Amino acid sequence: MATTVRFGSWTNDNNTGSTITQEYQAPAYAATLSIVPTQQMTLLAPGQLTGALTVNVGVGTATTPPNVGDSLEMLFGSDASSRTVTFGTGLAVTASTLVIPGTKYGTINFTFNGTIWVEICRSITV
Repeated sequence: MATTVRFGSWTNDNNTGSTITQEYQAPAYAATLSIVPTQQMTLLAPGQLTGALTVNVGVGTATTPPNVGDSLEMLFGSDASSRTVTFGTGLAVTASTLVIPGTKYGTINFTFNGTIWVEICRSITV
């Protein structure tokens, strides 16, 4: 499934035979998070960052999700100190870290290409 496109060419068409769904993952802050997106759209919003964070993301297999075109959005919020998020395995990024200033928020978006999660954009609140 990792190299199969989830959607077809018709309105509401879905090659997986199931309803296209979204998921929300909100794990407690930990120094390392390893997530496995299984839906067409996944939102990762870990607890407030109180230290550095490394995020690793699963890329599935030939028979397990994610699928080509799936989306992943990550939302981060820092405490009063500047926090660094490092992007680990499963992610193709323009820069390996995202530094979020104290009391600010950061986002980063990805699309799955069948092999790896490719960065689309990133942002920090001002």
